[in-house]
Amino acid sequence: MEGHTANAIGNFLFIVGGFDSFGVTDAIVRVDLRNMEAEVLKDVKLKQKRENHTAKVLNGDTLVIAGGWNGH
Repeated sequence: MEGHTANAIGNFLFIVGGFDSFGVTDAIVRVDLRNMEAEVLKDVKLKQKRENHTAKVLNGDTLVIAGGWNGH
């Protein structure tokens, strides 16, 4: 994965978007830092596919994604 963002919230790391060698993705991967298990969140996706964006955690529990490119 390239062009993604990674942000920690509590015991979890959220890996958002990026380019997966096939195209730009809208996926969000959650990694549990306690046991290093990862899962692609099936019910939560970006509205648009996004790479080379930025992300910031606000108020300790809200992840905001801005900018980037959607592949077109």
